Amino acid sequence: MRYDLARLTPWCIAITVVFILCEMLFGAHSVWMLLFLRDILGGTLSETEYQERANLIDELGGMVGSAYVATTLIAYLVNGMWIWKASHNAAMIDPDLRRISAGWAFCWFLIPIANFWMPFKAMKQTWNSTHFGASADMNGPVPLFMSVWWFCWIVSSVLGQASGRMARNSNDIETLVMTTWMDVVGSPFSILAAILFLRILRDVSRVQRDHGSHAEIFA
Repeated sequence: MRYDLARLTPWCIAITVVFILCEMLFGAHSVWMLLFLRDILGGTLSETEYQERANLIDELGGMVGSAYVATTLIAYLVNGMWIWKASHNAAMIDPDLRRISAGWAFCWFLIPIANFWMPFKAMKQTWNSTHFGASADMNGPVPLFMSVWWFCWIVSSVLGQASGRMARNSNDIETLVMTTWMDVVGSPFSILAAILFLRILRDVSRVQRDHGSHAEIFA
């Protein structure tokens, strides 16, 4: 293997676990925010209670939001590097010219519309080439958990983007309730996607390490 993933993979696992924890905090804060909005609409809060809860939610929301954004950016960069290197290694195992290049295996995540299916296609190719070698169809079926991973990723991404756009374009409380509901619903999908990605990380890294060991023995 050109790239040894042994050093990078633990960092990917660590930042993904931190991301999961931040997502759990973000989801919990969204639930708390939703309960606060319910009480506002129900007219059950005094002016003092309103100010105290609003200030506390804003303060904690700022801390959680900052940690969430920073962790997400780092996770994208570190895991993106892993996707690139794992894809490059898979191309060495199965040098099929029709495969998605290592660079595009990551960059497709950044291209609107195409990012609904092209990153998953690249990951399928990495998985199949890594596990089954050149004799297998790199675009063939993959385990069910990978499809679940991608479904959860798409749902959480769509809800997150929709929530952000709606929040920027309107300040009324009804819109705030709707965007908060999107955040509450999207968090479990995001957490499950991250957990399943951890399995992909471990499995692909392990099999590629074994490929590297075999190549050294027979070199």
